[in-house]
Amino acid sequence: MKIGALLSAARTGRRMKQERAEAVRRSRAVLGGQMAEKISPWLPDFPADPTEVHFLGSPVDFIAFSGAASGCVSEVLFIEVKTGASRLSPVEESLQKAVEQGRVRYTVYRPPL
Repeated sequence: MKIGALLSAARTGRRMKQERAEAVRRSRAVLGGQMAEKISPWLPDFPADPTEVHFLGSPVDFIAFSGAASGCVSEVLFIEVKTGASRLSPVEESLQKAVEQGRVRYTVYRPPL
C-alpha cells in the first residue's frame, strides 16, 4: 500500500509541475500580447498614424481615422493586433465580415438632457 501511495504522489507531483509550467507559458503569452497591443501604434509597419488611433480593446483593439490629423478623414480603419498563432474570436470575425460587406453606419445620438 505504501509503494502505491508513493508512486501516486510522485505522479501527482510531476503532473502539478507540468501544469504550473504550462500556466506560466500561457501567462507569458498573454502578457506578451498585451504589451504588443500597447506599443503597436509606434511600430514601423503599423497601418495608421499613431496620432489618429484610438484604443478600444474590445471587440477590436484600435480604430483609426486616417487623415484626421490634417482635418479631413479619408478612411476609417478597424485594427486588431494579434501575436503568434492567435486567431480572431468569433465576434472579431463577425465584425471583420460586417465591415468588409459594408454593413457600417454613422449615427448621431442626442441624449434627452
